[in-house]
Amino acid sequence: GISATILHTVFEAWYITQCHLNNYPKERLNYTFEVANSLNAILAIFSGLIGSYAISLYQTYSLFVALPSCTAAFHFACLVLMVTFILISVQWTENYGFNSAAAVNTTHAHSASSSSSDTMKENGSLNLCSSITRSLSIIFEHKCILYVGIIQSGFEASLYMFVFLWTKLLDNVATAVDDYDYDHGMVFAIMMMSCFI
Repeated sequence: GISATILHTVFEAWYITQCHLNNYPKERLNYTFEVANSLNAILAIFSGLIGSYAISLYQTYSLFVALPSCTAAFHFACLVLMVTFILISVQWTENYGFNSAAAVNTTHAHSASSSSSDTMKENGSLNLCSSITRSLSIIFEHKCILYVGIIQSGFEASLYMFVFLWTKLLDNVATAVDDYDYDHGMVFAIMMMSCFI
C-alpha cells in the first residue's frame, strides 16, 4: 500500500511543483487532476481491450510459443513503458522541491548557462538524509497528513490485494464450473468501465 501510494504521488508532486515554479493559476491544478482522473479510467478501459487483443494475436499467430499467451499484455505494457520513458526523459525537467527550486530560479537569473543539477549540488540541497528527516518531521508534526497517508495506504493495499487475486479466483471458478477460459482483458475493461461510470 505504501509503495503504491508513493508511486501515484510522485507524478502529482512533480506537477504541483512545476505549476508553482511557473506561476500557473491554481485553477489549472484542479482542471488537470480532473482531466487526469477521467483519462486514467479511459486509458484503463483501452488497456484491457488492447491486452485482450494482444493475447488473441499471440494465440492466432503462435508468437513466443515458449511463453504463455497471457504474457502478450505484459509485452505491450513494456513497449508503452519504454516509449513513455523516452518521452519523459526528453521533455520533462527535474525539480527538487520548493527550496531547491527557488535556488535554481535565483541562479538562472544570474547565469542562464548553469544546470539545475549543478546548482543543487552547490547548495547541498540533494542531501537525501536531511530531506527524508524534514519530510518525516512534517508528517508527524501535522497529524492530518499522517492520517491521510495511513488511510491511503490501507486503501491501496486492499486494492492491490484484489488486483493480484482476481484473475486467479476467476480461473478457479471457471475451472470448477464450466472449464471456460475467460478473457481477462475484457473483464478488466468492463470493471474499469464500471468505475468510470
